[in-house]
Parts: sequence; structure tokens; C-alpha cells
Amino acid sequence: MYFGCHNHTEYSNITTGLDSINKLPDLVAKAKELGMSGLAITNHDNLSEVIEINRMQKKLAKDGDDFVLAIGNEIYLVDSYDPDDGKREKYFHFILIAKDKIGYQALIELSTRAWYRSTVKWGKRRVPTLKKDIEDIIPAVRGHVVAATACLGGELPTLINENKLVEANMFLDWCEDMFGYDDFYVELQPSDSPEQIKFNKYVDQNLRDHKIIITTDAHYQNESDFPIFEAFLRSQQEKREVKEYYTFARMMDEEEIYKWMRAANISDDHTGEYLDHTMEIGKQIEFYDLAQDPRIPGAALLRENGLNLKLCGWEIEFARQYPTINWALDSDDEQTRYCIYTCLNSMKERNIFTDQYMSRLEEEFDVFKFQSEAFHDNFFKYFNTMQHYLDLAWSIDCAVGPSRGSASGCLICYLMDVVQCDPIQYNLPFWRFANKVRTSPLDIDTDFQPSRRPDLFAAIRAERGELGMTQVATYRTLTLKAAIGNAGRGYRSKDFPEGLDPDITTYISSLIEIKRGFVATLKQTLEGDETTGYSVNTAFIKECNQYPGLLDIIKKIEGLIVGSSTHAAAVILFDDHDRLIDHCSLMRAPNGDLCTALDLHTVEEAGCYKYDFLLLSTLDIQATCFKLLQADNVIDPNLTLKECFRKYINPNTIDFDNPDIWNKLYNNEVLSIFQWDAASGRKGILATRPQNLFELTSVNGLIRLMTQEGEEDQIQRFCRIKECPSEFEDEMVAAGLSDEQRKIMHEELDQYNGCAATQESFMVLSQRLANYTLKQADALRKTVAKKKMSEIEKQKELFYSQCEGNQQVKDYLWRVVIQPSLGYGFSLNHALPYSIIGVQCILMGGILFHPIYWQAACLLQRSGSLDGKSANYNKIAKAVSALSRQGVHIAPLNINKSERDFKLDAENNTIYFGFAGTKGLKDKAIDSILEQRPFNSFYDFLARTSADITSIVTLVKAGAFDDFGDRYSIIDILARFKSDQKEKLNGQNYSTIERLGLWPEDDGELTMARRVFNFTRYLKSLPNGNLFNMGYDITQYYPLDERAITFLDEIDFVHDGVALDKTVWKSAYDVYLKPMKQYLIDNQTEMVNKVNEVVINEWKEKYFPSDKSLSQWEIETMGLCFGEHPMRHVINVDNFEDLPTEPQIATIYKTKQGRTVPLYRLTMIVGIVIAKDKLHSSITLLTADGPVEVKFRKQQFASYDAQISKVVGGKKQVVEKSWLNRGNGLIVHGMRQDDQFVAKIYKNSPMKHTAYKVTAILDTGKIEVQKERKKGKQEESLDDEA
Repeated sequence: MYFGCHNHTEYSNITTGLDSINKLPDLVAKAKELGMSGLAITNHDNLSEVIEINRMQKKLAKDGDDFVLAIGNEIYLVDSYDPDDGKREKYFHFILIAKDKIGYQALIELSTRAWYRSTVKWGKRRVPTLKKDIEDIIPAVRGHVVAATACLGGELPTLINENKLVEANMFLDWCEDMFGYDDFYVELQPSDSPEQIKFNKYVDQNLRDHKIIITTDAHYQNESDFPIFEAFLRSQQEKREVKEYYTFARMMDEEEIYKWMRAANISDDHTGEYLDHTMEIGKQIEFYDLAQDPRIPGAALLRENGLNLKLCGWEIEFARQYPTINWALDSDDEQTRYCIYTCLNSMKERNIFTDQYMSRLEEEFDVFKFQSEAFHDNFFKYFNTMQHYLDLAWSIDCAVGPSRGSASGCLICYLMDVVQCDPIQYNLPFWRFANKVRTSPLDIDTDFQPSRRPDLFAAIRAERGELGMTQVATYRTLTLKAAIGNAGRGYRSKDFPEGLDPDITTYISSLIEIKRGFVATLKQTLEGDETTGYSVNTAFIKECNQYPGLLDIIKKIEGLIVGSSTHAAAVILFDDHDRLIDHCSLMRAPNGDLCTALDLHTVEEAGCYKYDFLLLSTLDIQATCFKLLQADNVIDPNLTLKECFRKYINPNTIDFDNPDIWNKLYNNEVLSIFQWDAASGRKGILATRPQNLFELTSVNGLIRLMTQEGEEDQIQRFCRIKECPSEFEDEMVAAGLSDEQRKIMHEELDQYNGCAATQESFMVLSQRLANYTLKQADALRKTVAKKKMSEIEKQKELFYSQCEGNQQVKDYLWRVVIQPSLGYGFSLNHALPYSIIGVQCILMGGILFHPIYWQAACLLQRSGSLDGKSANYNKIAKAVSALSRQGVHIAPLNINKSERDFKLDAENNTIYFGFAGTKGLKDKAIDSILEQRPFNSFYDFLARTSADITSIVTLVKAGAFDDFGDRYSIIDILARFKSDQKEKLNGQNYSTIERLGLWPEDDGELTMARRVFNFTRYLKSLPNGNLFNMGYDITQYYPLDERAITFLDEIDFVHDGVALDKTVWKSAYDVYLKPMKQYLIDNQTEMVNKVNEVVINEWKEKYFPSDKSLSQWEIETMGLCFGEHPMRHVINVDNFEDLPTEPQIATIYKTKQGRTVPLYRLTMIVGIVIAKDKLHSSITLLTADGPVEVKFRKQQFASYDAQISKVVGGKKQVVEKSWLNRGNGLIVHGMRQDDQFVAKIYKNSPMKHTAYKVTAILDTGKIEVQKERKKGKQEESLDDEA
């Protein structure tokens, strides 16, 4: 049968949004079932699945299967692309298939170009391939790449269906010029779509001088899968015509293809010919292996340092006594010599030129010499490269963590400053990092300062070229719980035409079992699993079966790839001799970061060697703290950042015997102690009260370990045996352990009070008690770390089979040694340096320096002020709220003391709020303030700055001038300074006097003057169109209506009943207004004062509404309040922090159809809006107890966020602004879900809508609310931020 030239898998979901439910193995199996000869995988502009395709090709070959798999790409072909021009281009689909490795390399280069220029345009990521790219690359590889015109989204079908036949022929000519007649195909597809039939007919009748193929553009497999596929696409909640475009986008056998081609009046002979052309393509596909040996990238060597051996004669002689070191000294390889020279020089500088260190260095060089030979690459180059980029990081003030992971046990790393903890001083094992039994690429994890990592990446790219370093892609898959949510959103039935209510899917998800920290898979849920202890989940099945077809959707979409991101740490280095495109193609993450198209596992198979550059927020705090200390001259401002770290918190010189460290840890006296400020860490500290580094390290390992249900946890066990050590011996005797077994257990676990606290504990004990080899022990570690339950059961069988003793002995050893680590466990090489970081925090935050510096650094880090981005009001509010609750004194904005970011005033133990975090304050105003200050009064500020009125009002509301007087007096000064006051009043001010209600009243002339004035204004407002039609000169006459005629008759003024001569009336007007004119002359001072007083009050009400309190103004401008929260005493609402983190079911009711539906217990919270996120339909509400994120449904959010307007007198007027704007009070009805409050109501809820606007806060604790939006036209709010 035919060769399928156009097929999609789950990897198409990366580029275009949800697009396909095919998985490669299933797609291949279906194709073989249909008798097809092969498939080309042509995902939407990405080459991310190529390694999986290559693996499948190898498996087919191994099995003797001649089924053909080809690598292709459905690109988006355009003439040109400008990301900034605002045009809505058509991104035409176009198929490329590689015949061989040369063709594949061309696909890589084309895809890399497209992704490099990729941007987000009109709300979607665009990945355009220019025709010029084709013209640059394809002619050189003609004959190695097949091209086809793709689906109706292609350029040729579009032109033909639009009857642009001249342009269509030009496009055909271009394609054949590029790819050649033999490798370019016009693509037909079976469908009943009128557009596809029209195209199919035209091609069959007019383009048979070109090669033609038929494809099915398979996005799913079977016709019966369409409801599932449709639900999957609908779950994204975008408006997509699924049936119109995708009904036939599936696998088909030839019989069905013939059927649909006949519908387009295409003969069977022609159809057969077109299918034969696909076979022609399939026969040209060659196998090529994409797997490559890993290669280690190099970096520039610092020859002046590393290639100059600084040893004296006896030191060189001493070093040469060690054979591998001697070999390295004489090596012809520059990288090897650089490494050994650097290590030996470092030993001398550190005064550790001893046999102990030299012996360890010999061992390590011996292992890495062996590894280098095994991998046919130089492992010493890896260390040199790591050293180079860590030095680069420090040189740009990017702090580097002391150590993490198994590399902490490597002396070479320590000597080259790759890690900072001396592995010999701390007795850290080298074999955990590398040994001759485990031959694998080196893997050193390094922590970097998050705010500086972008600068580090820029520095590396400046050195290696823009594509000389990329991050590594990751692919997001649907977990079971996510699949349930997606299935519910996409589900449709007569009873649920808009999908299932989230309550239903939340309830179904809650029925999934979790055992020992592992969430059951769908297979385990439906079938049970004896190995892991899961039984068939009848409650889950019963609940799903209430919604026919739901379970089928979940089964099909669980585990599908649905998006991409970048790996948290992994980066790949390239250079001119070893380029990215020599291994794989480029992509961009959704945020625009450059990354490989392959994920971590496949990119390594393609020959790339990863480096792990992780982020550690504590480094931001530490580095910022040192900068603050230097700014205040507390420490030498000339020290580099690295020198600061080494001088004050060097891991190898800290006095861990200082009791202040352990007392402050126990009493929680320091903010943000790394690893110990979370609940589990505090619990461990309070239970064990560590008094030294080793005990702290033990606790760091113990709090990660798993506890069996109903048993004591490892912290409890640690404390119990610490209190009574004999209990450890007693329980082993009771379990029947032999003398030798007990001796081994004591030797390994007494140091941890009978607990296997680290990975090394169970690795060593598995070797000593169960005769594991080191290789087997390492396999056990990997199995435990990856939480592979099926593999764990095999390990248990092996452990039991090789352990001596009866069942009771084996059960005891498994329970004590292995079982606690089945959830998670730390290596000693990781736990110790990470414990040291915690001690460093205590030193900086509570012992070495005044705590305010550490507190200020914590605030700057938590508030996002170090990110280099615009102010994140949500983060700022949360950070200030959290630190204030922990006793940090944070003061409001101060015009003379605040800085752009938070400002530290150590002398007064205060941190001042920053200008940049103040909403409504413009950068120009901030610059002017910082340049002109100090100010000695508010008048001085007004006189010397050119700040705009919005910025000044913001500063006043935020309390920036409170040092100059109370806020209301400042407002009064500002109003008198900025309001439009009058120095003199005359006839031009009559309108103002009337509007302000200050027109003098009497029984005669002044009252008549007012009536005439208002009558004249009325005359001017009358439409004059009829006068024009009657022949009057409308510039000389006012029209008269019944009301005007009545007034004129009342004052006995002659008129013709139609029009009033303006000149005549002006003379009369002056006479009538003469008494008012005289009154103003006689009472000028009094009237000026009255007018100005009202003007001032109106101005104050405009900018400082009287219905808002000082606290509300602070919330409006700074996102927080420094006095009492205005809603502190509101009654009948809940505190978010007191609510259960998971929704609680209040009741379950049965529908008429017999379905059970959960109703959750709902509540209300109240607060003031400080931020909104349109993308995620959420707001941040500042409640009396801190900021809370509130999540709305999209439709709810849009309704509350809309601006309401109406047309009055032909002009649009805004009736009501968004309820979600900053400063508005809201009461929201719903429930807590993790760290969010989800807005929700039921029919019987006390609120009709999920949110009401708070209009007044009464002294009784009650609030007045606006329940409905005002009437008018709803428009999108123009405010992007709250």
C-alpha cells in the first residue's frame, strides 16, 4: 500500500497549540495494520521528534521489518516577514521530507533559520521560513529533499481556490526550479469539503504535467477517534472549526481514499497513479543514524595562569612520585596539562601540598584518564571549561553557589574553584561522583545568582557567538489530573453542551489514589497494581462512567505532549568547529529563549554535552546583602563579590562551633535561612535541635525521607535513638540480625542515630549487607531517585535474594535501609554544602552584620526588584506583607530617603519603600526627584521639580511628604498650588459662578440677571437647522422653541415667534446683567474667595476623593498600607490563610439523570485590588491579612474588567471603569484551591455573582456593595495593570 507522506504526532502540539493526539508507536502500528509501506512524520515546523523516529527506525530494522519511516517537516512558507509591521500575513503550509542525511541536514538548517527569526505576532508564535531560505539552501542539496504543497493551508491550494491561476503557475514554477521535477509533488487530500474537492478537481484536470500525490494529513488515527480529537482541541477553549478542517485528517486505507477521490470525479486510474507516487517517495528514503558520541566542548585556556607551573624543585619531585600525575605533567595534550598545573598550583596556594591530598588527586586523575580513554574524549577539558565559566560568572558579579550534588566530593573541582567545599576536610566521597565501574559523562550541577544569569548567558554568547550556547527544551505532558481537566473542558453531550463544570473534574481528580508520594497512573487506577499496592479504583471508574465517553478521552490524551519550555538548568555549548546544527535544530521557548529542538535525553543522544547552570535565589540575597554593606562602607567597597564571599562566608573557614549559629537557627531569628524556613525544615530543626554541621546535614537528609503510613517518621526515629542509643541495638536483636549484620549497621548508621539519612548510606549498606557491586548499588540509587516503582520491586527481589537471614531480618533491613529513600533522598555530597548555605545565611543575617542588611536584601529579592524588569506590584505586595509579619520595619515612601528600589536606613533600622514600586509615578519624575533632592519643604519640592500632576498626587497619596506635615495639610497646599484659582472675577466668569452655586440671590435684579444668563445659554444650545431651511442667517439669529417663547413673553420682550436677532438680544442681555456686573465690582474680594474655596475643594475631590482613607490611597499607589487595613473589621468574611488548602465537599446531590455532583463549601473574602493579570484571568486582592491571588473564569473576568460607556449628545462617555482596577474594593465568593482563591457561586449562594464592588465600609463592620455593572456598552478596559 501507499506511503503516508503527511502525518502529525503529539509533537505538533509544540508549535501550533493543540493539534494532534497521535503518538509515534501508535501511529506506526496503525499504519502497519492498514498495510501501508511507511510514513513520513511531518510535524508543524519542528524537528523535535527526530531521535524517537530514529530509534523506531533502528527497532524496525532490528526486527527485520521493511516498514519505512522518514523525517519531514511541515514548514510555514512566506515571501517575507517583519515582526513589527502589524500585518496579518498568511503562513502557508509546505511539506519537506528528507531522503537521506544530506536532506536532513538541510531541514535542520531551514528550521533553525525559521526559529531564529521566530517572534510572537498577533498573539501566536510565528515560525516563518522565507522563500529566500529555500533559495539559499535547497539548490545545493537538490535530489536529497522532497517537497509537497501540503493541505488547503498551502499557498498553491489557496491561490487556486481564489482563482489566482497566474500566481499559482508562478508558484509551481518556483517549486520545480528549487526542488526539481522529480522531487516536487502537488498534494491532494481525501475530503468532502467543497474547497478540497474544488482543488482536487482542478489539479487532476489541469496539473497532471506535475507529479501528484495523495496524503491524509493524519492528526488522529481512526474515524471513531474524532470525538476524542475534537474534545482535545476544544479543551484549549479557542474558537476552532474542528469539524470543518479535521474530519478527514486521519489515517485511511486505500479503499477509503479511492472512495473520496471518486467524490471529486477523479478516476481510479489516476488515484492509483497518485498513490504510486507516494511509494516512489518511500523507496528513496535511506536510513541514517542520528546518534553521535558525546563531545566535550572546550573554552579558552588562561595560559598565563594554568600553563605556568609554580612549584619548586622538591614539590615537582614529590608530585612525580604519583604515576598518573606524572603522566599528566608530561602529557602532550594542552587541556590535560592545564588541568594538572592548575590543581598543583592551587594545592600550593592553599597550603595543602600533602600526601593525603596528593593521593586523592592521583586517584581522581587515574579515574578520569580511564574515563577519557573509554569515551574517546578528554574529561579534563570538562573541568577546564567549567572553571572558565565560573570565573566568568564571578567576573561579572554573578555569584556562584558553594557546591551541590556529587561533584562536591571531587578534589579536582575544589582545586579548580568549581566547588568551594574541601571534600577531604568534610570527608565527602569521590566515588559518588565518578569511578571506573560507572562510565558515564561528567555531570556537575552549579548554582548561579538568578538575577545575573541572563548577563552570564550574554557574556558566554559574546565569547562563543549567539548560537554558541543554547538552553535545552523540555516538553510538557498531560498528567492524569491535567488530562481529566482537559477532557472535562472538551467534553460535550446533550446534558453538557459547554463541557463539564470544573467542580466535577476537580472531584474526579480527587478520587485518584496517592501512595507513598506517588500519584497512581490511569492504568493503575483502572486495573490496579499489586506491585505498588494499588487496587482497582471503582469509585473513580463509577464517577467517570456517569459521563459516557469521558474515560475514552482521558485514556487517549493522558501523557500527550502539549507544550514546551526550557530545562531549569541544562545548557549546551557550541563553537565554529562543532555547531548546533551539526547535532540538531534550534527552537525558541514560549518566552523567546533560544533552545535546542531536542529535550535533555535526546539531545545527549545526538552528541551534545550538557552543563547544568541552576538558579539559587539565596545567592541573590547574599550578593545583594554584600552590595548593601559595601554601599554603607560596613565592609570594604573595593572587594570583588567573590572576595566578599571568600572573606566572610568561606565554607572552609566558618566556625561551626559558634553556639550563636545554632541558637539563632533553633529560635528562627534570621529571615530566609536556606532550606530551613519551610514548614518541614522548621519541624526538623525544632525536633532535633542540631548543634553542629554534621547534625544539621543529617536533618537535611532526614526531612526528605519517606514515612510509611502509621509508622514513625525518620526525624522521630533520629530523636528517639539519639535519646536512647541502646534502642537501635535492641530492635536489631529483636529482628534477628546476626552479630556481623549489627556490627555493619552500627558502623554505618550510628552517626545518623540509626537512620539511613543519605543515599550513600543505603548504597554502602546494600554492598555490605546484600553483596551488591558498586555498579548495582549505583543502579539502586538511580532506580530510587527516578521513582520507578516497577524497577523498585525488582530491586527489592534482588536485595532479598542476596541478603542473609530469614524473612524477618530481610524485612527489617529493607524497612530501615532502603524504604525511607523511596520517596526522595539527598546525597551526603549535596546535603552538606546545602546545609552550609543555611549557616551562611545565619552568619550574614544575624551574627556578622546588622540584621537590617540581610532583611533589606531579602525584600529586594522577594519583591522582584533584582529582575531588571518593570515593577511587579503583586510580588512587591507579597514580599512587604510577608516580611512585615516577620518583624521587619518597612516604612512608606519618603521623598528624601527613598531610592528607586527599596532603600536601607541601617541607622534607624528601617527599609523605605521604593519609587519604582509606586504605581502612577513616572520615570521622568523619579529622575527629577533623585537629581534635585534633598527638599526642605513641600513648597521647596513644588518650586524645584517639574513633576507632572499625576506623579505629585501619587507621591502625596503614598505619604512621601509626611515628614513635612500631615497628609491632609499637604493636600491643601497642593490644591492651592495647582487648582485653577481666580485672581479677579468679571463677566467671563459667570458660568463658573453659576456652576459653583455662588450667584447672589435677591427678589429683583440679581435673580433676573441669573435667569437671563441661563436663558442665553439655553438659546445657544438649541439646534438651528430649521432656521437655515427657512432662509435665516444662522450666524445672526437664535432659533426659538416653546420654552424660549414663554420666557420672552414673561419678560415682555418682542419677537416673531421663530427667531431672535442676536444683536438685539445682546443689547438686552447687557442691560439685564448690569446689576450682576456691579455686584462683582462691589464684592470682588468676597466673591473671589468664595469661588476659589469651591474650586480648591473640587480639585481635592477630583484627585483625593473624600470617600477614600489614607490606607486606601496607600494601597492604590503602593499596593499595601502601612496603617490599619480599611477592611480589617469587616464581618461575615473569612481569612484566606484560615481556609483549607483543598476544596471541601459540602454535599453531594443527584441530578435528574442520576448523576452525582459534588457541591463544595464556599466562602467569601474581601479586599482591595492591587494587580490584575488579563492573560490568566486573575487579580491580586490585598486582604486585611495579606495579598491573595483570585482566579476568575474568562467570561467573569472580562465582565468585571470591562469599561462601560454610553453615547450622550453624540459623544461617548465612560459610565463606569473596570471593577478590577487598582484601589477598588471587592468581595469575592468562592473557595481556596492551593494558593489561589477560585471565584465560584451556586444557585443557592448568598451572592448572585462571584464578585461585588465595595462602595462603603461602615463602622459596624458591614459593607455596602454594588451588585451589578452599570448599564451601557461593555468595552475592553484599556488598563493593562490594575
